[in-house]
Amino acid sequence: MGIVEELEHRSTHPIATALVNYVNSQSYVKVPMENIRDITGSGLSGEVDGSIWNIGKGDFVLNETSEKQALLKEVRHIQEEGKTVIFVSKDHHVVAYFALLDTPKEDGKEMVDFFRSQGVHTILVTGDNEATAKTIAELVGIDEFRANCMPQEKTEIVKELQKTYKMVAMVGDGVNDAPALANADIGIAIGEGTDIAMETAEIILMKNKLSLLIYSYKVSKKLRKITLANITFSLSVIAILIISNLLQVINLPMGVIGHEGSTILVILNGLRMLIPLKVKGVESKSTTATVLENTKGIPE
Repeated sequence: MGIVEELEHRSTHPIATALVNYVNSQSYVKVPMENIRDITGSGLSGEVDGSIWNIGKGDFVLNETSEKQALLKEVRHIQEEGKTVIFVSKDHHVVAYFALLDTPKEDGKEMVDFFRSQGVHTILVTGDNEATAKTIAELVGIDEFRANCMPQEKTEIVKELQKTYKMVAMVGDGVNDAPALANADIGIAIGEGTDIAMETAEIILMKNKLSLLIYSYKVSKKLRKITLANITFSLSVIAILIISNLLQVINLPMGVIGHEGSTILVILNGLRMLIPLKVKGVESKSTTATVLENTKGIPE
């Protein structure tokens, strides 16, 4: 237990946090460790009294031996239940493994259903094994999933999708997601994510609620609709005023009055953004107030 705590407490990954919380609830002896290395997307490694300890994914911890095949077969049914299995080895021999259930958020299925209804193709890109990814994808209703993805592979998937779709948004919260967030057309960091994910993303949802994704989408659609209406109206009024003046239908003072009047109408139409949007799980208030609240605490 002390080995697990010593390795994992240095990581901000949700799985590491879960393991540390579990270990802290048990009795264990503190173990000093040397040469600790964080292998991004795979796990952690360290040394104790000359022995090498590894913790992380099967491909990282397990050697290509009969032991690996036997263990993978043993944990297969656990992974098919949607659980993520983390292995612990000493000198490349497995001494323990942990099964963690990555339960979807309460509003996860609702969020996926909403975006699918809007014609958005949803894809789960994860470092978890295929059995776990498939279970979670089916549970939430995601269209497609990609499993066993390293950080660089996530980036390549984003670039691949950009060739097929006009706009690709990436939602993530971890260190492994940062490269993909940077390359996506829209990078969105969720809730209590890592600092690097929040610094990389264009949009930061300060509350750990997926319903805020629905809210952000509706705010964007509303803003786009109002902006296009204002541009179309403004250009139309200017064109009408110019033509009317050239044809001597109205004089210059009336043209100025017409132009200023149209400006007031554009401003009033823009104030429609203050009308609250109703989204389940998001407190009803003006659009501007909610956006300002969600940007509190973001470092400049």
